[in-house]
Amino acid sequence: MKFGRIALGVVAFLSFILLAAYQGYVYTTPANEQAAELARNLTRQRRRTYLHDHRRPEQPDGPLFDMMTVMRTPTCVNYQTIMGALKHLKPQGLRRIYVSVPGEWVESMSSLHEDVIGVDDSKAVPGVSYDIIGKELNKQGYNGQQMTSGRRSTGWYLMQFLNLGFGMRDDVLDFVLLHDADMMILSNFQVFGLSTFTGLDGILPTINLRPGGGDAHQYEKAHRCLLNGENIEDPPDGSSYTSHSWMSYRPYITELLSRFGGHIRDVAEGQPQPWLKRIVECIDQTNPHLGFGEITTYLSYNVRHHPLQYTFVPLMTWTRHPITLGDLGVKKNGFCCPTEKMLQRHEHEGYEYVGMELGHPWPFEKKLRCGYTTNASYLSEAYPPPDHLFWQSRNVRLQRRVR
Repeated sequence: MKFGRIALGVVAFLSFILLAAYQGYVYTTPANEQAAELARNLTRQRRRTYLHDHRRPEQPDGPLFDMMTVMRTPTCVNYQTIMGALKHLKPQGLRRIYVSVPGEWVESMSSLHEDVIGVDDSKAVPGVSYDIIGKELNKQGYNGQQMTSGRRSTGWYLMQFLNLGFGMRDDVLDFVLLHDADMMILSNFQVFGLSTFTGLDGILPTINLRPGGGDAHQYEKAHRCLLNGENIEDPPDGSSYTSHSWMSYRPYITELLSRFGGHIRDVAEGQPQPWLKRIVECIDQTNPHLGFGEITTYLSYNVRHHPLQYTFVPLMTWTRHPITLGDLGVKKNGFCCPTEKMLQRHEHEGYEYVGMELGHPWPFEKKLRCGYTTNASYLSEAYPPPDHLFWQSRNVRLQRRVR
């Protein structure tokens, strides 16, 4: 009887560890560090095996998609994101990278590579600009200059509305990858799945849709307001699709924006897009500074109405923060920048991308005192400064300061 109870206990314990590994969770105390390490190893192996078994062959038939990323200022992190995309996504069909920045940085961004195009964020999408959004927020009684998690509300909505509208431009392909600039792209990154779907212009590869985002139901009120009561769609693991990287497909973004009032190609100067105006009207009044999520709404709508376009990735294959203190990068002259060793470590762990988020607190940052999330100078200056060895060694020339 005693032996039977012990055996049952062992089985239950191993079942817990396997379940934790399957779900990607790690429960760590001094008493079970060995078990936690086993769970981490199993989770790592699941990521690596999945990405290996589902890698699509290189794209031989010409470009499939463009990429757009939004930057407030150039940093060593978002520089690595651009370089990683050029290196790892070109074989998958990437044509160009558009970098939406304040006008003062446009020339610097365009000089990075022949396939990188700097775009003034006040002109990137007609009817979308920092000033227009600020005016619309003020009409609803919201203070767009309030700082939340290291950014002003107006700037936060600017990024979202640029993401929503950029795929409507005449000079971009029908597929546009909208990727957060502080999520560094690694060699494991896979844009498309192995399956296909029938789009409006023929047979197309399915888009990989990743889980693992934080709770997105703070955006529920705006989502329901915009879509006649439709609910937010969550992945099976209970996380969200807000994974900081998503693909816009022109026919479906056109359809969605039409539900919000439509997109006008030649909107009058200084006037908002109808869909922008409608979104601001639907922002959750109790939490206006985090009252709408463009990734959540676009992906929820498409999961509900156009699910065949997706390959649903069954586990989290990215990390919002570096995973250990030792691999955060080199601190030199008070600045922390990613190193090749750090990126390789995360590739080995089976991650597609790793984040170091501007303005957001992340583990260990206070110990390193990088200033990346605590020093407000990043709102107007490059990180590190233009004369830093990081930029000079890469022959990148940046001006000193913007507005």
